[in-house]
Amino acid sequence: MNSFREGGQARKLDELMRLQSSAMRFSYNRLCKGKSKSEVEEDIKEKFNEINSRYRRGGYFRAEANYESAKKLSETGELESPEKVVFGGRENLKKRENGEITNEE
Repeated sequence: MNSFREGGQARKLDELMRLQSSAMRFSYNRLCKGKSKSEVEEDIKEKFNEINSRYRRGGYFRAEANYESAKKLSETGELESPEKVVFGGRENLKKRENGEITNEE
């Protein structure tokens, strides 16, 4: 385990996970705007060319699942709108609501 951290592999993995999560949020926003799967995939390819297609597609499929879930919740009245989803967890949501962090943070 120490060689994993010492070799910088942990940082590389963290960066890969961060990029895939960014691709997921990017895809989600495109889905909210009504873009098709092929349009979203093309947008992701342009914006996230530093990660391979497997991780870009994974980001898209996570976004699609979240979007479909949000649509169902909005149809039942449990969520105001699919556009009103917060990524980052409950703690960050509370901080954002209290003005303790910016939207970008």
